[in-house]
Amino acid sequence: MFIKKLELLGFKTFADKTEIEFSNGITAIVGPNGSGKSNIADALLWVLGESNIRNLRGQRAIDVIFNGSEKRRPLGLAEVSLTLDNTCGTLPLDFSEVTVTRRTYRSGEAEYFINKTRCRLKDIYELFLDTGIGREAYSFVTQGEIDAILSAKPEDRRELFEEAAGIKKYRYRREEALRKLERTEANLTRVCDIMAEISGQLKPLAEQAEIARRYQELQSRLWDIEIGLLIRDLRRNAKLLDETREQKTRCRSEIGDCDRRLADLENEKADHSAKLTDLEQQVDDARRIEQTLSTDLQRLEGNAAVIEEKLKSAQRSSEQADAEIQALEAKIAETAERINRLESDEQSCAEAEERVRAAVSARSALLEELDKRFEEASRIVNDQKASYLEIAKDLAAKRNALQNSQERVVQLEAALRKYEDEIGILETQRNEAVALKEEAAAQSASLNEQIADLAARISQLNDERSKIGKEEANLRTMHSQIAGEITARSARLTTLKEMAEAHEGFYEGVRSVMAAQKAGRIPGGFAVVADVITVPKGLENAIETALGAAVQDVIADSVESAKKAIEFLKSNRAGRATFLPLDGMRPPDGNVRGKMDRQAGVLGIAADLISYDRKYDIAIRSLLGRTVIADNIDNAVALSRRLTGWAKIVTLDGELIMPSGAITGGTLKSKGPGLLLRKQEIDSLAADIRELEARAAEVQTKQQSLERRLAEVVGELDDAEKYLAELRIALAEQQKREDFAAKEVARIANQLQTVRMEADEAIQLRDREAETVSRLQEDLKTVGQENTDLDRRVADIERDLDELQKQRTSEREELMRLNAELAGCVERTVAIRNSLEESRNNLGELRATLAARRSQADRISSDMTSLVSEHANVLRECEKHRGLVDAARNRLADLVNRRSEEQRKVAEIDACIKEIGDLRNRLAQDAHDAEVREARLEVQVNQATERLLTEYELTYDQAMEWPEEEIEIERGAVTEVARLRREIKEMGPVNTGAVQEYERIKERWDFLSEQRNDLEAAKAQINQAIAEIDANTRGLFMSTFNEVAKNFDTMFTRLFGGGKTSISLTDPNDLLETGIDIAVQPPGKKMQDMALLSGGERALTATALIFALLMVKPSPFVVLDEVDAPLDEANIERFADVLKEFSANSQFIVITHSRATMEASDCLYGVTMQEPGVSKLISVKLTSEGPVDREVETTAAS
Repeated sequence: MFIKKLELLGFKTFADKTEIEFSNGITAIVGPNGSGKSNIADALLWVLGESNIRNLRGQRAIDVIFNGSEKRRPLGLAEVSLTLDNTCGTLPLDFSEVTVTRRTYRSGEAEYFINKTRCRLKDIYELFLDTGIGREAYSFVTQGEIDAILSAKPEDRRELFEEAAGIKKYRYRREEALRKLERTEANLTRVCDIMAEISGQLKPLAEQAEIARRYQELQSRLWDIEIGLLIRDLRRNAKLLDETREQKTRCRSEIGDCDRRLADLENEKADHSAKLTDLEQQVDDARRIEQTLSTDLQRLEGNAAVIEEKLKSAQRSSEQADAEIQALEAKIAETAERINRLESDEQSCAEAEERVRAAVSARSALLEELDKRFEEASRIVNDQKASYLEIAKDLAAKRNALQNSQERVVQLEAALRKYEDEIGILETQRNEAVALKEEAAAQSASLNEQIADLAARISQLNDERSKIGKEEANLRTMHSQIAGEITARSARLTTLKEMAEAHEGFYEGVRSVMAAQKAGRIPGGFAVVADVITVPKGLENAIETALGAAVQDVIADSVESAKKAIEFLKSNRAGRATFLPLDGMRPPDGNVRGKMDRQAGVLGIAADLISYDRKYDIAIRSLLGRTVIADNIDNAVALSRRLTGWAKIVTLDGELIMPSGAITGGTLKSKGPGLLLRKQEIDSLAADIRELEARAAEVQTKQQSLERRLAEVVGELDDAEKYLAELRIALAEQQKREDFAAKEVARIANQLQTVRMEADEAIQLRDREAETVSRLQEDLKTVGQENTDLDRRVADIERDLDELQKQRTSEREELMRLNAELAGCVERTVAIRNSLEESRNNLGELRATLAARRSQADRISSDMTSLVSEHANVLRECEKHRGLVDAARNRLADLVNRRSEEQRKVAEIDACIKEIGDLRNRLAQDAHDAEVREARLEVQVNQATERLLTEYELTYDQAMEWPEEEIEIERGAVTEVARLRREIKEMGPVNTGAVQEYERIKERWDFLSEQRNDLEAAKAQINQAIAEIDANTRGLFMSTFNEVAKNFDTMFTRLFGGGKTSISLTDPNDLLETGIDIAVQPPGKKMQDMALLSGGERALTATALIFALLMVKPSPFVVLDEVDAPLDEANIERFADVLKEFSANSQFIVITHSRATMEASDCLYGVTMQEPGVSKLISVKLTSEGPVDREVETTAAS
């Protein structure tokens, strides 16, 4: 299969009709940039079904239509036709030539043709599946896609391998099968829903059909014997009614007697109860008095015991105090005697100390004088003994020392001034460092507070974010639940609406009439009673019971319409129906009478309790205008006796009372069609869906609000965390500043201390040097005189030295003895004084303690006197309270006995009251039973009378006067009638058309069951087909993958002249969805990822992959749009060689600017724009004889 020709009309820049014929081999399309070459490739892609306009380098679908130029107006359509040679039968069509046409209009309409036969885009897509061509095949490589093949994700690259494997159709069929499976499951669900709805109708309709047949048999038998039984029952019930009324009167009289006796007993009981209450109060008062006196007695006795214990304790304390006083007095006398002795010793020691101290002072003064004299004499001798030369040298040295000392003083004063200046500077620096430290500390404290506040705020925001996340998750769950409920209810509502529209559950005749009216087959307006009324919740059973089969009556707008509908049913044998013509209906005779608003248990007239369009009023009134709704059966029975003019009385539970007296009630296994319930369910479901949608919208609004709040919280949290980081950085900076300032303060303090110490040392040195200067000056003055007197003085002093030494030795020994004696005296004196001070302090403490003990003894004696008096008083009070307690207990016992007597009397009266009350209750129950029997008998008499009147035209008087002999009742007739009526009552409203309805519903049930079985079988077949498709796909894909990998390595080596490749699966365990990774190793390089290749290497690699795919599955034709643009001349020649080789199996259409590619082509087409904005073709067919040029006609007519 190959392309024969391509026809373009109005496609992009090809405004005129253009026909391009293609031959086998390589066709090159050349031309300048912007001339429209790539539009030919776009036209091929478009006609083969491309639906993404961006792949055609457009933005809108109409961008493919010629948009006009300076000289031409825009066209209204674009059309491309592609003619293919199909002699090989590649396409599944019985034609040797296939033409595919695609046409689009500026209005947005599109048309598709296969061999001029209209088709769908889907048909074109399926036609080219797995042929190697098409909108997603590797046969089209347009501008930029040569690089996109390598840049694509592994999952997208898989599509090329699927196309080569021929499994595209399998994937397409699998997707189609999955869509069919989804539709089948939806249809199966719907069929099951309809069957579930119908299943509730089958059994009730079968029961109704059986009931209808049985009803006819029973009714025929009943009418034969009912008249005689009615008259007999009427007479018997009338007699029983009179007896019951007499019994009720008698019971009421006896109840009056009981009430009078009960009143007397109640009065007597009230008197005794008053006495009993008084006695109860007195007993309580006496018990409180007795308890109070007993408590006081116990308290007094406890006080007496406490006083006795206090007396004993006081006696012991008094004896102990006397003993302590005697001991203290003895100790005081002993201490005073010791003080006197110590005072005497102190005086003696003080006198001796004074005497020794005076001697020591005298000796010390004398010894000091002798030391001075000896030292002076020794110094003089030593000085004089030096030679005169040394004196001269000393004199010179002193002069030099004086000069040096004076210079040193000047230097030290300069240093002191320098130290003072440095101390001032250091103190200033210290003050600045202290201020800096305090400032940094204050800022650090402030930053710590801000960080703590911000950390608390961040914690609060994190908690709020977690809370919002949880609330959002809860709202998402709630929204999903609500969406699920909406889906379920919507499905149910759709099913019910479809059933309601199809009138499922209605009689065949009703359905036929409504369907015929909808189709316009019968004139007039029709509406079913069940459709026109709206029943409040809770009244469904009552209204459906009241209507019975009439719920399916058809309301017609006129008698003529009803007649035509009946004629239609007859002619089509479409069943039966009851019609209510609005212009032929008569208002019901009379109204319900009996002051309904004053009756207990009445809810109202049925017609007034429901809602409907007032145009149907006469029809609804005729059905429900005389039907009374009661809340329960008891009130319904009472209403049947008190009201007149009613046709039916119905309770909320579905009990039915007829004027004849018949009462229908109980339960059924099924409620039948439930038409009103279905309508109400539709309304309820619609309301529920609206409510759920409102809730969903509310939840969604809350979600959006939470999302906004979460975004705000997250933003605020980010800002807070950023600010916290900034604060921490600032805190670290301030702490560094504070540490630096502290270190600077310490450094300056140390330096200041050092400078001050150096200054002090300089001051000391200066003072010493100043003293040295003064001393040297004095020495220089006296050194001359000293030198003269030296000899004389030395001789005198040496004589005195020996004498002085002897005196010093003697005086020093005497002084040492005196000092030792003085130290002993001082030590003795101090010891005596300390003992004396301690004794005096002890004496004072003992005297104070003695005074306290004497005061305590006096106080204890006084307390004992008062305690003895108080103990006597308490004992007297105890005796007095014991008498009072005995009297109170005696009075309490007497009151308790009197109370017991009154309680016994009250109990006897209660027993009498109970006995009479029980008698009254029995009489009241008898009266009530009589009243109930009276009401029941009245109802039965009225029902029998009304039934005789309505059914047999006999009045009450006539029935009572009826001759006895004319009443023929066979044996067992009463039982038979009762049985017949009971069975008829149990049947309830009978649907006589139930047989035909049951057959119709049964037929539909069988049809739906067959459909369900078919759908389930189809579902199984689809699942099996999907499994088979998956199995085939895996095998084909894996074999193709291996072949392509092998061929890719071969082609890569050929195009690059060496190198290696690697193709791998991203997920080998999932062959249906795995992606494909490609890595290559060009010659001389390492294995690397595709993104690291150069532009030329990427283009050549992608070309190798395309040729590898073509080796596995050759495509009928391949379109290459400037894929050789990134290649250099050497690589283009290799590319051209490979292209020639592959052209034997595939037709190549190459858009190129390369000369080598053009030389390798079999045919050239040149695209030019002789007219601006309009492309024109020139073809050159290359033959062995040379090129032949011809111009392609581009007129609109050809």
